[in-house]
Amino acid sequence: MSSNALTEHAGYFRDQRKVDAYRRALSVVVRPGDTIVDLGSGTGLLGLLAAEAGASTVYMVDEGSILGVACEVAERNGLGDRLIPIRGHSADVAVPTPADVVVCDQIGGFVYDAGVLDFFHDAKARLLRPGGALIPSAFTLFAAPVIAPEVRDAIDVWSTRPAGFDTEPLHRLAVNNAWHVEPDDVEITATASSLFTFDSASLEPVRTTAEFEFDRSAGVDGILGWFDAELAPAVHLTNSPEVVDRMRRWCNFYPLAQPLQVESGDRLDVTIDLRPASSLMAWTVTWQRGTERLGRWRHSTVLGQFMSPEDLARAGTSPLQLTEQGAAIAAALADVDGKATAAEIIGRVLIDHPDAFASEARARTVLAAQIAKWTRAQR
Repeated sequence: MSSNALTEHAGYFRDQRKVDAYRRALSVVVRPGDTIVDLGSGTGLLGLLAAEAGASTVYMVDEGSILGVACEVAERNGLGDRLIPIRGHSADVAVPTPADVVVCDQIGGFVYDAGVLDFFHDAKARLLRPGGALIPSAFTLFAAPVIAPEVRDAIDVWSTRPAGFDTEPLHRLAVNNAWHVEPDDVEITATASSLFTFDSASLEPVRTTAEFEFDRSAGVDGILGWFDAELAPAVHLTNSPEVVDRMRRWCNFYPLAQPLQVESGDRLDVTIDLRPASSLMAWTVTWQRGTERLGRWRHSTVLGQFMSPEDLARAGTSPLQLTEQGAAIAAALADVDGKATAAEIIGRVLIDHPDAFASEARARTVLAAQIAKWTRAQR
């Protein structure tokens, strides 16, 4: 194990807010004799807490060799007979007995980006008994406009001709990425909004629009997202920058292409479109001053991905379907103007037609093939 990994796991043990919350949740949910599955168990911290709460069997599921030291820790705490290692990805393993409780801490800054929803969706279907519990059980997402000077600098460098070269394609990638930021490194400039609440095993798409009105002049570099996790009834855990006693977890920053300087009374309308199954996030920001629209920006993590011509060439072919997919494909072909890249076109289509395809991967395959076919036909 590297020193960086040791430092990371020490942080988990030292995060008193998180440890206390999981300990309380497990004490509420776990009954004596229960079977627990700990997904991504690492050193076994959550498994130790589950055994402490009365679980008779805890299956520690992890892909890494860290399970070896986790078993040593369990032995030294008199729990070696109750914490059972299962090496492998949770989607590829089975457990001898369906679990009464599945617990996990693979929560990203805006929930979806560290895998917990995928893991729980699968575990609920295969590893959890009917009526069993998930910890966390639900999430609520929040957002607010913020100033983020360090990220702004990291983004804007690509528009300054660094080393004397035009690097604008890298700027496009930068403004369409989710950035991990520490809550103390940003400044919230308008009242935060609660976006939506969803079950922790849900992979259903979610879309909502929040309005942020400013009561003073302020800067805006982008939108900050964070979560509140319901671990058990009356037991919550958050990475909110507005909470002093928060867990140690980054927040997600979704930038704007350019910084804004808003005035008192201005409003930002922010539409969030989250596709957990494909880890796709799109955000559209409209700047209003009274009835006047001052600007509108559309961003998507699709456009923040590297995609070379070779990637597009390997995408294959797919027949045109005259359904909602047909409308999406037609929109893509109408956008082929010799200036926009295929990646940009696909990103815009996924924002405007979010439900046309079963997944982001399927959308990229179909749209790339149709764009390539259309381009060849025009030569």
